[in-house]
Amino acid sequence: MTRRLLLHFSIPTLALDFLRHYQAMKVTVPRVQTIVIIGASTNAGKTAIQYAKLAHIGTIIGTASASREKEFRDTGATHVIDRRLPQSDIVAEAHAAAGGAEKINHIYGCASWTCEFATELHSPNVPTVLLALHPIDADTEKGINPKRPLYKAKSVNSTSQGLGALREEFWRILPGWAEKGLILCPEVSVLGGLDG
Repeated sequence: MTRRLLLHFSIPTLALDFLRHYQAMKVTVPRVQTIVIIGASTNAGKTAIQYAKLAHIGTIIGTASASREKEFRDTGATHVIDRRLPQSDIVAEAHAAAGGAEKINHIYGCASWTCEFATELHSPNVPTVLLALHPIDADTEKGINPKRPLYKAKSVNSTSQGLGALREEFWRILPGWAEKGLILCPEVSVLGGLDG
């Protein structure tokens, strides 16, 4: 039952691919890493904040409703920027929170179907990775690279297949994280009448 609940929790939020990507940060100096989570109030965004905190990312910036700032800070965000601000103001606040555009090296797009906003957050002079829920095709990549050659965009999927050898370990430790309150599972509703 626990695994089933966690599958429901993990797959829609794309946590598995997020964790696989960020496990590499443990090899570097994670506390100096900065991530901007666009759409922090989505289930994917809320989970991303928690996993970034578990990965010891130093600066976790989320865009969300300002009225929910305490909720996001309590789960691990170091900064919350009001998503209702004009895009240019969000970009300026994110750059200020990070200590400059060149400090933003990871962007997780949970609330957009394009890359334009995410590319504005990143400095063209430093390597930056965008993980996005929307598909990133070759044309999108070609459109970004001439202006920002150090920017890598990747579409994440919602299966545990990409975890490879980490998949078994992930499923072993995830229930413990939930039981200890390190990961907060979203509330779910079970619909009746769908079994035949």
